[in-house]
Amino acid sequence: MKKTAPEHHNRLLILSIEQRSIAITEAFDAIKTQIDADIVYLTKRQIRFLPWTLAKLGAKRYHQVLVDLPFKRIHKKRRALKKIKRLYVYEEDACQETMPASKWRGKFSNFYQHIAPEKVLVTGSATADNLKKEGIPAFFIPKGYSSHNTGLLNTKRDIDVGFIGRVNNDAYKNRAEILRDAQSELECEIMRTSTPEEYRRTLNRIRFFFSADIGLNEYMAKNFEAMACGCILVAYRQGNNEEASLGLKDMENCILYNNLEEAKQKITEIRSNPERENKLRDESINFSRKFSHWNMGLTISEALKS
Repeated sequence: MKKTAPEHHNRLLILSIEQRSIAITEAFDAIKTQIDADIVYLTKRQIRFLPWTLAKLGAKRYHQVLVDLPFKRIHKKRRALKKIKRLYVYEEDACQETMPASKWRGKFSNFYQHIAPEKVLVTGSATADNLKKEGIPAFFIPKGYSSHNTGLLNTKRDIDVGFIGRVNNDAYKNRAEILRDAQSELECEIMRTSTPEEYRRTLNRIRFFFSADIGLNEYMAKNFEAMACGCILVAYRQGNNEEASLGLKDMENCILYNNLEEAKQKITEIRSNPERENKLRDESINFSRKFSHWNMGLTISEALKS
């Protein structure tokens, strides 16, 4: 008689990808403190042959399956994912659902409607609201930062206004435009770094971190990374209740702006008052702690339990 494989009662299977662009291992470690879980990191080949991979892993025998895989690699794997009961999806790029310049515009909601997951965990409040309007059970979990590339160093902040990140991408067209203006108007230094340690060291040199997440409808992880490294965050106001959902308070734990002139005026105001600048920085550092990957993992756990 053929033996039936054992069921993984009340056990979670987490599927992520090897060499993830931004590792969230600390979030997974936090989940494991709350839920019995197995974490499997898939190769691109294993994702390519996802039906075979899921069968080999015995995904159907798990109580829950959390998929943390790049949308571009799974959007054609609908049939395989639809067969998983109690499927959850963690997606950091669903903001592209409504971005006119994105090739993925409208494709996220279509995909989720087809695979019918229990929940889709997305990283923007407005993004979650938009998906809910399409009948998708979306749940908002803010992006976070890793302790491995953040933290305070006892270094001089010799870069007055700076930005670290990509600009040469169609999705970041609006970001590139305002950053070019910030270069001339604020003498903003635009930089790239190649290692987590270099990233951390450079953030600790920046006094005001100029963030320009224009057209993204949510706050990227680098905002919280900058705050955790002691930068005063100067962030483009997303609106749509995004700030209230996160707890961002203008001129209390960050600087929010609608245009470059407003950013310039507020930076000048804070720069001229060292006591107020120090108070804002302290509030920012304390505020940023709730956005660690560890706390993000605990929030994901709550979403899986509810």
